[in-house]
Amino acid sequence: MTLKKNISQTGEIDLVEIYFIILKNKTKIFLTIFISLILMAGYLYVQKPVKLKYEAMTDIIPISKFEEFEYEEYNDYLANTSSMDLQYPIKIKNETFILNKVTKDLNEASFKKIEHQYLIELFIQKIYDQTFLYKVIVDSEIINKEDYENDTKYINAITEFLNTIKLIPAQTMNKGNQIRAYNSENVWRISFIIDDKKKTKKFLDNLQQMVNLAIKNYLIDNFNSKIKTQKEIKRFNIEDIDIELSNTKDDSYVRRLEIEKLKLVKQKDIERVVNAFNSTPIVNSSQFIAAKIQSNKVYYQTLGKQLPSNTSMLIMAIVFGLVFGILYVLLSTAIQKQIRHKNKLTRF
Repeated sequence: MTLKKNISQTGEIDLVEIYFIILKNKTKIFLTIFISLILMAGYLYVQKPVKLKYEAMTDIIPISKFEEFEYEEYNDYLANTSSMDLQYPIKIKNETFILNKVTKDLNEASFKKIEHQYLIELFIQKIYDQTFLYKVIVDSEIINKEDYENDTKYINAITEFLNTIKLIPAQTMNKGNQIRAYNSENVWRISFIIDDKKKTKKFLDNLQQMVNLAIKNYLIDNFNSKIKTQKEIKRFNIEDIDIELSNTKDDSYVRRLEIEKLKLVKQKDIERVVNAFNSTPIVNSSQFIAAKIQSNKVYYQTLGKQLPSNTSMLIMAIVFGLVFGILYVLLSTAIQKQIRHKNKLTRF
C-alpha cells in the first residue's frame, strides 16, 4: 500500500493532501478563530469579575529582652520600694494609743512593672476592642468606600471584614500551621479574610501603630492617675497630723507629730517613681512599642477555586477556533469529494 492513496477509492486523506486543504481554506480557518475570539471576548465582558479571597495570617510577638531592659530602672525601683508604716499616736491619761495607721507603699498603689508579658496582654486586649478596631479599618482604607453604592453597604462591608479578624495564642496551634521561626508563650496569631493582598501590609502596619499609640496613652494616663492618688493620700496624711497638732498641748506628743509630718513632707518616693517612669520608652521615645506585628511575614491561604485568567481564556478560544476550523474544512472537503465521486459513478 503506497503512502498516498486516491480519495475516490479509499475515502482517506493523506497528510500532504491535508496540508494543501488547510492552506487552501486558511481564510475559513482564520474566520473561525476570529468568531471564537469574538464570542469569548463577549462572554468575558458580560461576566462579573470574580475576586479571590485569601486568609492572611501572621504573628504578633512581644518586645525582646533587649527592649525590655529599657524599663529596668523603673521596675527595679518598684521592686525595691519598701513599705513604710506611719503611726499617729494620741496620749490620754498617761496612756498612748494609735490614732491611725497608714501604709505608704507604691506597689500597693497598683503601680505595675512594665514587662513584655504585660505589654502584649494590653496589645491583644486593645485589638479585641471592636470600636477601636472599626476605626483602624476605616483609617487603613482596606475597605474602599468608593466601591459601594451607599454608606449602609460600606458599613456592612467593614463589619463583615471586622468579623473575620481572629486572634489565637500561637502555642495552641499545630506545628504544621506555624510560620514563625521562634518559640514564645506570649506569641499570638492574627488572621483575617482579604481580597487584595496589596492592602495587607498597610492594614497591619497601621494596626500596630494605632494600638501602640493607644497603649502608650493608656500607660501615661494610668500612671498619672495613680501619682495623683498618691499625692492626695500624702496630703490627707499631713492634714491629719495638722489636726492632731491643733488638738494637743503635750509637748512630747507635738514633737513626735512634727517629726512624722517632716518625714512625710521630705519623702521623695513619688518624685523618684515619676523620674524612673519618665526614663522609660513610654515617655522619652516617639517609637514606643508594646508588641510587634510581623507584617513582612504574612502567609496566605486561598479560599475557593481560582478561575483561569482572561488571557488563558482567550488562548483557549484561539485553540478551539483553530481545531474547529481545521475539522470543518477537512470534513466539508471530504463530503464534497464523496458527492463528486458518487456523481461520476451515476454517469457510468
